[in-house]
Amino acid sequence: MRASINLMSTPLAPPLVMATGPGAANKQHFWCLLLWCLLTRHVEGGVAADVLVQRLGVSRQTGLAAEAKLLSSMGADLTTETAVANCDALQQRLQLSDTALSKVMLTQPSLLRCSWAKTISPALDMLQQRLALSDAELQKMLQRHPAVLGYNTEPCLAALQRRLGLSDSELQRLVRRAPSVLGLSLDDNIFPTLNSLQRRLELSDADLRKVVIGRPTFLGLRFEANVDRMLDELQLRLELLPEELRRVIVRHPALLGCSYTENLEPTLEALQARLSLSNAELRTLVLKMPQALTYSFERNLALKLDYLQTELGLPAAELRRRVLGQPALLGYSLERRYRPRVARVDALGLPSTYALDRMSLGEARFEQSLDATRRQSAT
Repeated sequence: MRASINLMSTPLAPPLVMATGPGAANKQHFWCLLLWCLLTRHVEGGVAADVLVQRLGVSRQTGLAAEAKLLSSMGADLTTETAVANCDALQQRLQLSDTALSKVMLTQPSLLRCSWAKTISPALDMLQQRLALSDAELQKMLQRHPAVLGYNTEPCLAALQRRLGLSDSELQRLVRRAPSVLGLSLDDNIFPTLNSLQRRLELSDADLRKVVIGRPTFLGLRFEANVDRMLDELQLRLELLPEELRRVIVRHPALLGCSYTENLEPTLEALQARLSLSNAELRTLVLKMPQALTYSFERNLALKLDYLQTELGLPAAELRRRVLGQPALLGYSLERRYRPRVARVDALGLPSTYALDRMSLGEARFEQSLDATRRQSAT
């Protein structure tokens, strides 16, 4: 039996009796409303909280917090049998661990009351077939974004595909990268943002398609407050022509998800200071390698520059010259490209600059270059 509340013993009762003077009516209304909320809720939690605690092993507090996400009308018709059966069926269908199942249900507790046969199972089948997902990919998508099962998915998919002229494979790639897009309103979010970006950058339909596939999550941002503001500040800082700004974004759409003040500006300032670049040189570097702006300076760029200067012994002027001449040097992995190649070059007794001069080569061509050098040395 659920706990009951004795109005006369609760400390909330006196204000109902004692509220007098200016504002008393408002105070009395507040306390009445609060008491009504207390009386009309289950103090110990309902079926959803019970199932989450008993079936998934979460704490009572966590179960109550998840249950609070349900509308009262949704929780009223929820039965223990349905909730447990849905947990069992979803776990078996997606081969989820107990931890993964718990995360899904806590994020989307409405799945506890949906009909498995009429709602959840058909939604899973539709997603898997429409997006050509393997069982593992479907599992991964649902773990990342459980709310996707509650979306009216097909109209959004069809509208996106028509608006952007996406092939089935392009649509699949877009949604796999950002399933949250399916929860956005076509009329309030997606279409206005697409139209605004296309006008702002004078994008062709093909370029717009490329940008969205490259960074679909920007569709969830407020265009004027986030995207447009970033574009204005970046263009002003680097004195970019409209065509140059367009080219930067098309080459690296991930910039659309960045904050200028929190992400781009600190990287620009640090990179310019570290390499003693003029504004014109910084501008040229970004035009050639816009990806560099999305790297952390402290955790990425600075480590590479320090390696080139300290471990390979490049003077500051030489480092600056090489980065300006080959900005892609900022993008290569320190552990997967720089160190292994330099080690192989050192083993042959060649200078480290031999590796730097050939750092842009793919692995096969780099190995061919080493083989040619070995043969040349042997003759």
